[in-house]
Amino acid sequence: LNVRIPQSKPQMGTLMGLAAAAALALVAGCASQPPAPPTVSAVVTAPVAQAWQQGRTAEQANSTLAPLAGKLTVTPPEQIALDKLKVPAGFKLELWAHGLPGGRAMARADNGKIYVGTRGIGRVYEITDNGGQRTVRTVIDKLTQPAGVAVRGNTLYVFAINRVLRFDDIANNPNVAPVDMTAAFNLPPEQHHNWKYVAFGPDGKLYVPFGAPCNICIPGQEYAQIRRYNADGSGMEVIARGVRNTVGFDWHPTTKEMWFTDHGRDWMGDNGPEDELNRMTKVGLNFGFPYCHAGGVPDRDIVKANPCEGVTLPVTTMGPHTAVMGVKFYTGNMFPAEYKNAMFIARKGSWNRSQRSGFDVVTVTTDANGRNAQVKPFLTGFLNSDQSFNGRPAYIHQQPDGSLLISASQPRVFLENTLIMIREGLRPVPAKRGLLDGVGDAEVSALAEYFSRQSAPPGPGTRDEAAFLRGQALASQGLCGTCHLPNYAGQQQMPRLAGQREEYLSHSMKRFRDNQAEGRDTMMNGVLRGLSDAAVADLAHYFSQLR
Repeated sequence: LNVRIPQSKPQMGTLMGLAAAAALALVAGCASQPPAPPTVSAVVTAPVAQAWQQGRTAEQANSTLAPLAGKLTVTPPEQIALDKLKVPAGFKLELWAHGLPGGRAMARADNGKIYVGTRGIGRVYEITDNGGQRTVRTVIDKLTQPAGVAVRGNTLYVFAINRVLRFDDIANNPNVAPVDMTAAFNLPPEQHHNWKYVAFGPDGKLYVPFGAPCNICIPGQEYAQIRRYNADGSGMEVIARGVRNTVGFDWHPTTKEMWFTDHGRDWMGDNGPEDELNRMTKVGLNFGFPYCHAGGVPDRDIVKANPCEGVTLPVTTMGPHTAVMGVKFYTGNMFPAEYKNAMFIARKGSWNRSQRSGFDVVTVTTDANGRNAQVKPFLTGFLNSDQSFNGRPAYIHQQPDGSLLISASQPRVFLENTLIMIREGLRPVPAKRGLLDGVGDAEVSALAEYFSRQSAPPGPGTRDEAAFLRGQALASQGLCGTCHLPNYAGQQQMPRLAGQREEYLSHSMKRFRDNQAEGRDTMMNGVLRGLSDAAVADLAHYFSQLR
């Protein structure tokens, strides 16, 4: 998306769905480091099958709330609901580029090319503006959540969960081979909350966050922090701790202080703890996680005396579970004067809340002392009255002409995304992947739609009441309804179990139990581990009988 002020002279930049790492300035203060916290210690809560469920109470064990993944196929422009999106009077919103499924953070090279990171689809894109038309190519794929992209000059830095790659002068040499810099950056191994937003600061150093490897826990000394490095990976400093999961930051144009967003923890209720907008006035501050959240809310599960003592509280909270993402100080001249040095912040939208919130871009202004923050809506219309949504804004990038680019993802379809993951080799199922070689996104979408419209399989065979009841008890014990919904009909993240063929269910569950299942759904191993063939047969019989 591109947001701009319409002008009579020839159109310059526009807004599209992405965000970038503007290298502005640096945080003040010395290089002293905060004391390291204890080693990682998870909270003991209700049993969970997936990391995002950690921290629930027993009463929340059957909650149907689950993360909202983005679509991994190209959405045709005519299917993007621009007509539902609203900006203030005098602004114009238009589609600037498309065909970047999963696109998130953006970074601009000196020659104008824009690089875009992703998570699940494992790609980094390059956008070339040819004057009124933009083309997109994939720079690299099959990485593990390469969300972090930063550019210095015309050289691209890519941060995945487990790799750091540098593409020297890629903006002028598109076929350059990457330089592997992973060893120099000493990345911690955990994946949860370790997809990254990275940016060069005003000091020329590279700023990299490492989120907490949990929803709520006492993190190890490698996590819940922001670091900075020299561009070659040397000189690492931990500049802040107690930061649960920041995936967006920028530097104030005048004070050069870093401001960053941070996600609040989940499973403490619909109304909190709220997400945060923080200001780093010096190196070495503690921002509270895991003991103190938002504007001074003690944690429910990790308790200590005076939990908020010594904690730097946020400048303002940003709403409960709104998933605050990119933040960008506006320094251009295209927008009215009141927007100068204001922050534009993308709120991707909640999943851990019964009534969704966020799904917008807001502006935040403060007084000269960085206080008395005012949060106002700017780009709205992603969230519908029936709680469905047309997209989720993630990052903001300012173009040289003063217009803004905003990245936004589309709602996903389970089967469509599964086929894409197989095609891309991110879910290694060789027998199936061969069938998808050379199949484009449009064909994958059509195939997924075709299968989704098929009628339910033939009615179940004879019901064995004793096996049915045993299987029902096992499903309840294994909390299967938590991921697959209480009626086992599935949802965006999980396939349907109810009404599947009994022999298919039995075969699939045995493969998960025996660590033979192809793909990434290995959390099922723990759910099924130790079950006998007879118990698996009971489960399969139970699910197959449901309609």
